[in-house]
Amino acid sequence: MATPNVGILTNAGKNLIDQVNAGQTKITFSKIVFSSMNNNQLTDEQIKALTTVAPQEIVVNNPEVTLDNNTGETRIRATGNNEALTDGVYVKTYAVYAKDDSGNEILYGLTVSPNPNYLPEYDGVTPQAVTYSYKVNISNTSNITFTNSNDVYVSDTDLAEAIQPYAKTIDVNQQLDKKVNVADMRKPASDVAGIDETVIDNRDNTITANGASYDLSKSGLTSLQLASSGSFNDLPLGTVFVDASKTADGPDSVHAYTTTTFYSPRWYGGRKAQIAIADNANVMFLRTFAGDSNVWRSWTLLSDDSKVVHNSDMRKPASDVAGIEEVNAKQDKLTITPADDSKVAHLSGANNFDTTPTVNNNPLLLASSLPSDLARTGQAQTFTAAQTFSIAPVINDASQDKGDNQAATMADLKSVEKSAWHQLDRSHITIDSAADYYNTGCLYRIDPVNKKIYINWIMVFSYNRNSDTNGHLDFSSIVSKFTSQGTGGMMYESGYNAGSTSSVFNISGSKISFLFLSGPSVYASGPLEDCWFGYDTLLI
Repeated sequence: MATPNVGILTNAGKNLIDQVNAGQTKITFSKIVFSSMNNNQLTDEQIKALTTVAPQEIVVNNPEVTLDNNTGETRIRATGNNEALTDGVYVKTYAVYAKDDSGNEILYGLTVSPNPNYLPEYDGVTPQAVTYSYKVNISNTSNITFTNSNDVYVSDTDLAEAIQPYAKTIDVNQQLDKKVNVADMRKPASDVAGIDETVIDNRDNTITANGASYDLSKSGLTSLQLASSGSFNDLPLGTVFVDASKTADGPDSVHAYTTTTFYSPRWYGGRKAQIAIADNANVMFLRTFAGDSNVWRSWTLLSDDSKVVHNSDMRKPASDVAGIEEVNAKQDKLTITPADDSKVAHLSGANNFDTTPTVNNNPLLLASSLPSDLARTGQAQTFTAAQTFSIAPVINDASQDKGDNQAATMADLKSVEKSAWHQLDRSHITIDSAADYYNTGCLYRIDPVNKKIYINWIMVFSYNRNSDTNGHLDFSSIVSKFTSQGTGGMMYESGYNAGSTSSVFNISGSKISFLFLSGPSVYASGPLEDCWFGYDTLLI
């Protein structure tokens, strides 16, 4: 497997550098290519032997080439955008091409990304872009063609250098965290190139940096990125909205799914986990991935609300209405009885409405019998207060039941917002042995009417975990304390080469806790409709 996120110099590129340093030729960096070519399974030696990359979805000619006089490093940088794309592309390979002074072009070096950046098809309004930089140390800089392109977007490194006299200590530390250290380079700088930075502004309050996506708002209310092509196997880290009818390898090809992908580079090629929640039904799936075998396991159904009979489905007792007589839940079917003819309105004559219909021998009121001023057009339309429709209506009625045709108030909208699914801030998810897990995330939904909080929690553990540990969800900023929990308040475990087990949560005050057993595992809460916790007082 190729070393990820590290620039690898090709054999042809090494030969060209040797000629430049010997004064035999000059070098011009001719283009940078952004490609969906998957080189993850090649070794570094196989990467060095490559002479081209294909396909070449995005090509940036004449990239910016600059010299750092302080370090002696030459930087090659270009920004590729999606303006020419008619379909979305997962960028898995970044390649730099160069020419000698006779015009011969060679593949100079490339970088393999295990977490590809996604560029959607162009929407005709706002382009999305990826900025990519390559650094190399060439001693004979007099034989390098330097350029300074004006169309390259400014990077966070550029901003840091521009505001350096005013930078705070924390800003400097954050920039130092992004440097490629000497210890991270596999060979001397004279032999290999390295990634400086890869940052995408997704234009939706999120950014993608070096293959990882980050939500800048942290509110959980921003619109999710849409993926409508490619495969579930190549989704970026974090949460996206996926159209499974246009995207391969999903749980089905019918729904759209809110899908969260977790990843860790450790342990034999890395580990991943995905959860997918249907857009218009209470259906949830889980699956895991092992990098050493390079195979996604089959999707496991955690919850399907369509297989449950709800009280709200039953309108009245069978003695009052015609229709459903009984629900045979064991056989999952309905037994239907004919309508009671004595309870149905009949026409007194032929079915052509030439006579007055009757119910229990009482004639129905005809339109011609209605009073002429029934609409009461001469008076203001009065409900609980006079409504003036020459301007926007004002609703003073704060009652709960407004009917199907009433306008919604601001209080109604806020109630809908509070009852939506939110993402619990990662600072409120803790584990007693923090080094034992790779990744975790929790979604929650508040039911203020029934005073319940529903949760969807997933936890991915490492393979070298030797002891039990406790994980905690802190809701102290949301509720005063928990008072009860549903029958589905439990976590389901899927261990490596082991069957699945489940255990219940513990509640204490406003904290939900769970004991994770030793060994490598993936845990997920469920079933979704029963994984709830009753509370006494809502604080938000």
